[in-house]
Amino acid sequence: MSSELARQYHSITFKDALADTGTNTWDDWHLIPSTRPSIAVPKTSEKYIEVPGRHGALDLSGFLTGSPTFSTRTGTWEFYVDHDQWNSWAETYSTILWALHGKILKVILDDDPEWYYEGRFNVSNWQTNKDYSTITIGYTLDPFKMKVSDNGTTKRL
Repeated sequence: MSSELARQYHSITFKDALADTGTNTWDDWHLIPSTRPSIAVPKTSEKYIEVPGRHGALDLSGFLTGSPTFSTRTGTWEFYVDHDQWNSWAETYSTILWALHGKILKVILDDDPEWYYEGRFNVSNWQTNKDYSTITIGYTLDPFKMKVSDNGTTKRL
């Protein structure tokens, strides 16, 4: 399949922190996302204290840093497995499990190629039936995305 055609599948690339190349969900594994992949928004870390005699709670959320702080981004992606490209579902499952499960990697969404996120990944679910299989990949990522071209010095939510 041409790279232009693969782009319509909204693939994801996983990279080891030290590697220049990565593994792409379509090009390497022939996975088709069930919905367009996106990264969850990080929740703001909030801390409020009720003070007797004060109207409303005291907001200490940015007290130490002077600005908001954020928790990790967590979520999942579900993919359909193109079985015509694999010898068996066991080979598919083992290959993806070995590449991702428990590892800390960089991830780049095909729809946002100038930015990457970093964190830990897991294979959380595999379902199969006579017609197709699905695999669910989970993530826990740092709150900021980093610019690919400047080695992470530019951060953005």
